[in-house]
Amino acid sequence: MGQIAQQAQGQQMVEMTPKKNLQMLMRKSWPRIASVVGNNISPDRLYQMCVSAINKTPKLAECSPRSVLSCFMTCSALGLEPSNVDGLGRAYVLPFYNKKSGGMEAT
Repeated sequence: MGQIAQQAQGQQMVEMTPKKNLQMLMRKSWPRIASVVGNNISPDRLYQMCVSAINKTPKLAECSPRSVLSCFMTCSALGLEPSNVDGLGRAYVLPFYNKKSGGMEAT
C-alpha cells in the first residue's frame, strides 16, 4: 500500500458541516481581515466575536462564505464589533435570501 493510502487509512473522515466550513475559511483568511483592524479593537477579540456571531446566528453558515467574510472585513476596517453577539447595535451581520443569486448571503 502506498504512503498516501496508509496515511488516509489512518485518518478518520470528519464531516464538514456548513458552520465548520465557514469557520475553517475564516481561519484561513483571517490574516487579511486582521491586517485592516482599527486601533480600537484587537484582532483576537474581533475573531472571537466573529466566531460567536456564526454560533449565535446559524443561518450565517448557510450564506455564501464570500459574503460573510466580506461583512467581517467591513467590520474590521471600520473598527466595529459584530453586534449579533452583545446586541448593542454597532454592526449587525444578518443573513438574507438574494433573489438574483438564488442563495443566502450576509449583509
